[in-house]
Order: sequence, then C-alpha cells, then structure tokens
Amino acid sequence: MRCEMCDKEATLKGTVEGSELSLCESCSRYAKNTRLLQRPAPVMKRNKSAAARSFARAPAPAAPEKRIVGDYAERVRKAREKRNWTQKQLAEKLAEKESLLAKVEQDKTVPSFRVAEKLEQTLHITLITEVELPGVAATGKAVALTIGDILKVK
Repeated sequence: MRCEMCDKEATLKGTVEGSELSLCESCSRYAKNTRLLQRPAPVMKRNKSAAARSFARAPAPAAPEKRIVGDYAERVRKAREKRNWTQKQLAEKLAEKESLLAKVEQDKTVPSFRVAEKLEQTLHITLITEVELPGVAATGKAVALTIGDILKVK
C-alpha cells in the first residue's frame, strides 16, 4: 500500500485534517491517532497449465460504433414541421431547452446520444447509425490494414 500524501510505502493509518489516510513514517507526524496498518496476507499466484490456457475464452466481438447521421439537422427540422410543431412545443415534449433544438436544426450543434434518442422516439426518425470500424472483422479480430484501405485512389 502507498502513502496517500507522498506515495512512499505506507506502514501506518492516521487521521489528517479529519480524513483517514494510509501514511508512511515520515508523513505520520502530520496525523492524529496513528496506528499500524494491517497488511493482507500475500496471495500466491499460480501458473496456468497448458491445458487451462488452451481453454481461455476468446475475446468478445467488437460492437459496431454508433454515430449521429450527417444530415441530422434537416431530418429533425422536416420531421418537426411535418407534425406542425414549433421548436418550443418539441422542446417541451423532449424536456430540453428550445435553444438547444434551434442549434441542432441550424446544424450548429451535434446532439448528444441521449438527445438524439429522445428525438428518434418522439419524431419517429433515425439519427443514430452503427458503423463498422475498419480493421475489425465480423469475428471481432483485428485485421491488418493496408495502404489501400486508407488512401482513396483517383
């Protein structure tokens, strides 16, 4: 355990300005009510046998990354106008500020995922899409990228 004041090896516990801290001997002079630190018994590490290592669990496949669509401002504005709602009415339905919706519709602010989900549910539109990351195969294993994957050739 490390001293919470100087990061040396801690051997004591004490109260410093009302806080219980692990302390080294040199920092213990600032503490009241010092006492020896009880150390937990050391844990022995075992080596895995070859058979146990062969049954190791494979990494879980990587989930696709979620992103906000590029034309979110137009989608929100059209869906709101289709329902003949003002920005104020939509803001009240979403429990969000009217100024935030104005900025989203003017393409000045990208909505957070929380706000985008509210907009999707209220306006019945799609704002969040899943994008497959390059370099990750469907199995979730990393695939080496080539220069052709990165550059666009004319």
